[in-house]
Amino acid sequence: MNDDWKEGRYIANANGHVNVCHFSDTFIIYVHYLCRREAYWLATPKYEPYPLLLGEKDTPYCPIFYQEHQIYLSFLQTCMDFFCQSIIAGIPLRGCVSSGFALMDSNKSIYFGTPLVEAARGEPARKAIGISFGKSFNNHHTVYNDYFIPFWDFIKTDGLKSKFISPMVLDWPRYWRISPDFKDFSFADCIKKMNTNPDFSEYYDNAISFFNFSNGHEN
Repeated sequence: MNDDWKEGRYIANANGHVNVCHFSDTFIIYVHYLCRREAYWLATPKYEPYPLLLGEKDTPYCPIFYQEHQIYLSFLQTCMDFFCQSIIAGIPLRGCVSSGFALMDSNKSIYFGTPLVEAARGEPARKAIGISFGKSFNNHHTVYNDYFIPFWDFIKTDGLKSKFISPMVLDWPRYWRISPDFKDFSFADCIKKMNTNPDFSEYYDNAISFFNFSNGHEN
């Protein structure tokens, strides 16, 4: 992890692929698919020359997500590492991964586009800390079971924001289990230290439930 993220705008040395910006209590982690640099593997290197595609009828096909699959995998590993490190640091995070076309200008601090809207509305749609995927997952993303898992639980049903997320969830518990950086930490103990406000206990308890779900459904 790069401690100088406010200046360098990188949370990991992914050869310049993965960027981060910060506004108040919000982090935006993003990757530019038009980069032509070699991807950087964080913990679990993968060689997958022919990734599968998941799409829905009458949705646009974006070949760049297929062509630059290694960038996508690097990005997801960075998100998982970022989240797991935050748990150890005692910082509860909840996020949403979205895809599409957006303007991301870190020099001018200009960020806008439909993926940002989807992520902002989809992020609070689950009653658990963790990282969901937005509906754009169904249109653009390649399929790789090591990185995400279907999980319907804890989606809020009392609002409209649930329509912005996919049932797929980033499988950060698997990353926690296989990464050597976290082998000396108990996830449950880390969560219990943060679970100090009864009004939000459900969010932490649900995160532990998802961790156990991932462990029980590992391929």
